[in-house]
Amino acid sequence: IPVPNYVVIMDPNRLEQLGEANKWLRESKLVVKAHEAVGGRFKLGLVKLGLNLREAVEAAREMIGREIGTAAVRQVIVAEMLEHDEEYYVCINGNRDGAEVLLSNRGGVDIEENWDTVRRLFIPIDENPSIERLTEFACEAGFSGEIAERVGEIVSRLVLCFDNEDAQSIEINPLVIRKSDMRFAALDAVMNVDYDARFRHADWDFKPVSEIGRPFTEAELQIMEIDARI
Repeated sequence: IPVPNYVVIMDPNRLEQLGEANKWLRESKLVVKAHEAVGGRFKLGLVKLGLNLREAVEAAREMIGREIGTAAVRQVIVAEMLEHDEEYYVCINGNRDGAEVLLSNRGGVDIEENWDTVRRLFIPIDENPSIERLTEFACEAGFSGEIAERVGEIVSRLVLCFDNEDAQSIEINPLVIRKSDMRFAALDAVMNVDYDARFRHADWDFKPVSEIGRPFTEAELQIMEIDARI
């Protein structure tokens, strides 16, 4: 699933340096958003849209270090702003019996206000729904024709990712069709994984984050390591 060009920075001055080497940073409209496990970032002022490079540097400077509850913004994503008309929502949540796919043709920052548009599909453990079933599910969620088929293919890929990466949840919001080439793109996504499954994933080079958005302390990480061995 394509994503916009983007960089992750912890220092606004670094963005100025990257702008010298990356044409898209200089010539595209930009989006700046806090790269932290915080819900409702747009409404908290942690997402800024339609900026040029100079404005993006200032937005990053304002966000980095800002305290949100018990967490502080340590890094931001600066991404290319993609022109699109509609925004969609897709999510997979795991449970002890399998996984549930949530899908809506009215995604974006107001998805909670449009929650009645969300359709659900339960996938039992060890089952893999066909493209035909997922396309039918997309139609139930309000998509039609070729778009429904393409949404079905995207959901199929997400189900595969969910299984292969020992995920507990995956969410794309919004999923859009970019005007430049009419291809789907994920403008924002989050995935929670089962950290106890890290022995199966040599490529996992990140530390876990607590449910409240801050990094775990060293003491908490040591306790988690003991729990994993038990």
